[in-house]
This record gives sequence, C-alpha cells and structure tokens, in this order.
Amino acid sequence: MLVAVHDLPLGATLGATDVRSVTRYASSLPGDAVSDDRDATGRVVTVPVVAGAVLQRAQLAPADRDGLTGLVPVGSRAVRVRPDDGLAPPVGAVVDVFASVDASVDAGAEATVVARAARVLAVDTADRNDEGRGVGVTLLVTENEARGLAFAEANGVLTLALAPPEDACCSSPGS
Repeated sequence: MLVAVHDLPLGATLGATDVRSVTRYASSLPGDAVSDDRDATGRVVTVPVVAGAVLQRAQLAPADRDGLTGLVPVGSRAVRVRPDDGLAPPVGAVVDVFASVDASVDAGAEATVVARAARVLAVDTADRNDEGRGVGVTLLVTENEARGLAFAEANGVLTLALAPPEDACCSSPGS
C-alpha cells in the first residue's frame, strides 16, 4: 500500500514523489487503503495527510476532479471573500465569518455569523487589493452560507475568527 513521503497539505495534487509503496500486514490497513500509485498520481488531497500515514481513498478527490474543484463536495460551495479585518489564515484553517452592518441602520444590531466552521481552501498572496480591503480568502461552505456570504460581502463588513479544526464544515469528497 502507499504511504505519504512527506506531509501532504489540503489541496495538493499528488505526484509520483509524494507517495511510496510499503508492505504491511493486511490486518493493520484501513479498508480503503490505496495500493497502486496509478490510483494516487494526479489526485487532489481533500484532507491533510501526515508523513508516513497510509493513503486512503477517502482522503482523495474523485479522479475526474482537480484543483479547487477537487475540494468541493456535493452540496458545498467554494466562495471567495475579502475580510475587512485583514486576517489571512493558512490554507486548511477553520474560520467563522461574521458580518456587521452600519450601526445607523440598526443601533441595536450586532455582528451575525454568516458562515460557521468554514475550511480555508486558498488565500490570495497580495496584502491588499485595489479598494484597500483584505486579501481574498476562499472558503468551503454550505449552499445556504454561500448566499449569506454573497449578501454580506456586498452590504457589510466581514470579519474572520479562527475556529477549532474539529468544527470544520462539510464532508470531504470521497467520504
């Protein structure tokens, strides 16, 4: 079966040098262990895999999907937002997204959670865009949260808050 040669981050596309074949007792292997490097090469990693771990089918996107599309399971969406707080969390982090509106609209209003425990899929490399807003952060969210984020992005101020990884949104493709 195959094991990771080094840590494989979320979204990585596997090459021939990322995995190696090892022999282990069948009783010690997960049922969906990948045994042939042809089944791994070119596939997108949907959850981080640590060096030395047995590669499993549930950790890989379907063979016909690549790039960001390989990370978006059915029923989920990848949405790019530009948080006003400037937070640029690392890929793989989990965040909550808060939106607030102008207090003159509703003096008693407070920030609303528009996406809870969203997985960070990508982060733009530039520090600020032309409008002076934060970097773009692409998040994995539910369909409903995608609508809320679109509205909040257009009409409010977005703030990201780091959340525990165990709270991550959405199931990985293949699971």
